Amino acid sequence: MSNIDDIPQDVTPDQLDAALIKFVVTVEEEIAIHHDHPEWMDLDEECVEEKNLIVRAGLILSMLDEGITLFSIPEQSPTVKRIRTAQDYFSKLKS
Repeated sequence: MSNIDDIPQDVTPDQLDAALIKFVVTVEEEIAIHHDHPEWMDLDEECVEEKNLIVRAGLILSMLDEGITLFSIPEQSPTVKRIRTAQDYFSKLKS
């Protein structure tokens, strides 16, 4: 695992945004997969596929959240807004 000293200091905001967007797109694809499988949304029984999807997305979103904090990305950033929307979506699935 890397530590804070391993993070390049000369990353431009555009490079950072491009890197974050790759992960945001992955999470948005997970949302699309979830919508393509309404049979997973049985409220009486938890579905393994849905649980796995939520875990995958949660790991990515957690990493993105750390990146936002680490690089002090403003909340007004379009990429951060996409991340917050995905976090909101998955938080509603868990409740």
